[in-house]
Amino acid sequence: MVVYFRPSETLELGIIVSKKVDKRAVKRNLLKRRCREIVRLNRPKQGQYIMILRYRALSMSYEALKQDIEGILVKTVQNEKIDSQCHSALPNAIPTSTSDMSV
Repeated sequence: MVVYFRPSETLELGIIVSKKVDKRAVKRNLLKRRCREIVRLNRPKQGQYIMILRYRALSMSYEALKQDIEGILVKTVQNEKIDSQCHSALPNAIPTSTSDMSV
């Protein structure tokens, strides 16, 4: 899972699950719903979050996914500085990936 964060005055969440993860929309939407619920329950600090879920997220239980996302959200709170040298899809974003779920 890769997460990009940018401070903002509102909480915004974007979740990306490509067809490479699973061709069935039902499975991809299940992952998105789980992530949204985990973020809703944890009430992270205000900002823009982009979560990119990888293939192994499909095989993770809800509890494992919850622990992974909670760890990422804690890292974003600790990592308040914006690195102006960061080159990512989100301008002025801080990559806060805790686990590489690529196979």
